[in-house]
Amino acid sequence: MSSETERLDPLATVSAFGRAAYSDLVTVIVVSLLFWIGSLPILTLGASLAAATETMRAVVDARLDGRGFNERSRIAQFSTSYRGNLQRGIPVSLALVGVAGVTMWYAIVGTAQQRGVFLVAALIGFYGFTIVTLLSFHAADFRTVEARLSLRDAFSVASQRALAYPSFTVLESTFAVLITILCVALGLTVVLVLPGLIALLTVVAGEETEGASAAAVVKAYRGERA
Repeated sequence: MSSETERLDPLATVSAFGRAAYSDLVTVIVVSLLFWIGSLPILTLGASLAAATETMRAVVDARLDGRGFNERSRIAQFSTSYRGNLQRGIPVSLALVGVAGVTMWYAIVGTAQQRGVFLVAALIGFYGFTIVTLLSFHAADFRTVEARLSLRDAFSVASQRALAYPSFTVLESTFAVLITILCVALGLTVVLVLPGLIALLTVVAGEETEGASAAAVVKAYRGERA
């Protein structure tokens, strides 16, 4: 725990996320809209998730390398990734839909019958859905960095990362939940920015744990070289 605390900087991660979200807000909106459009058939949810993550990874990498990344290239990146993950993303789609469906069933039954055990199960399901979602985003990010990884191996690496940095993982998950709650409270922002923000958070957190560091991302967005 102490070595993890000394190595990782959650505040720098939040700072990098905030600066990136502000600077690339248009990208976040474009990616989010494409995510929801691509997810309409339900079974393509996994493909949309992978495409959103790969697009935000490309944007952050371009910033780190001092390269430009225009609107057309964002859409092209998403489209290419989406098509490439249509089949590979089906297991992710099934997992997310399955966990979400079971959670909603427990919540509805628990509320209708006023049974605490079902409400507790719904709460556990919500945490499970959060974990599966974040693991899916990180698995997609690992596959972006290392294309040879299979889906199973990518999830294995993502799980090992979560276990290697437990406190950081908890903080990241909590922050993701807070972002989701805020977007739900604001209504339309769920459609406009939520998927793009979660994908961006995944990429920035990945930079802090395995990449150039969140501090380097902050410098890149300031126009400084790390």
